[in-house]
Amino acid sequence: QDRGHSNLHEVSDSLMQIGWEHEVDYETEDGLSLDIAQPRSKSGIIVDGPSHYATHVTTGVRTENGSIRLKSRLLEARG
Repeated sequence: QDRGHSNLHEVSDSLMQIGWEHEVDYETEDGLSLDIAQPRSKSGIIVDGPSHYATHVTTGVRTENGSIRLKSRLLEARG
């Protein structure tokens, strides 16, 4: 089991413990995937994992990769 998947379930378990009901591995009507979502409140969580980042080859600085930035923008635009 990869670490990102493990983190997802740790976050999900913690949210359930505080009573925040949600769905795991949720897909929106138009195909955007969220690690954790509460559709009725239009809330979603993307659990950080190594695939969400790119490392600059000369500086070593890690930044969000293009696909995760695009997904964030699309979700923010929905409100």
